[in-house]
Amino acid sequence: MSKHRQDDIIRLGGVKGMPVRRSHRFGQKLQVDPEDLEPIIVDFIQSCKNKAKLVLIGFEMAAEWTYLSEIFPKAIPFFSAWVDLRDIAKDITSSVGVIPGLVSLLQIFGYHWKDLQPSKKDSGGGITDNAGDDAIATYALANALLNSENHERLRFRQECGRIARTFTKKKVYMVSDI
Repeated sequence: MSKHRQDDIIRLGGVKGMPVRRSHRFGQKLQVDPEDLEPIIVDFIQSCKNKAKLVLIGFEMAAEWTYLSEIFPKAIPFFSAWVDLRDIAKDITSSVGVIPGLVSLLQIFGYHWKDLQPSKKDSGGGITDNAGDDAIATYALANALLNSENHERLRFRQECGRIARTFTKKKVYMVSDI
């Protein structure tokens, strides 16, 4: 199929008999009143087949822990440990420098920006969020961080960034001397 024909199919929403692509590729959309959210989350965790303690995996998790402790305190006992993937990226690079954000890290590891961009704008003009999409991005990063070739990519990117910052600082310093 030609590239033009593929683009037309996507633009027009498919061809006869082709199912329409969901706006979110992962997860199930559910509208819930905020007051009902904690019991729904606790029920979901309790419905999981494996009753072992869970490990919470995320990226830059300070906000998540604050949110969990304030909004979902009944969910916290289900987790036996947690892992922050940003900390793992820092350990890989032995860097005290700036670790890129989640999307930038995934791009470094070969994910295409079209697969990572936020979903469609909501009716209020903002960007809608989908926990399923976030979970898949987090899983993809965890998987990518297991690959030693990606460790080298990340170290290389960090070193390039360090060199660029050094050059920029020298350039600014020299201009201010003049």
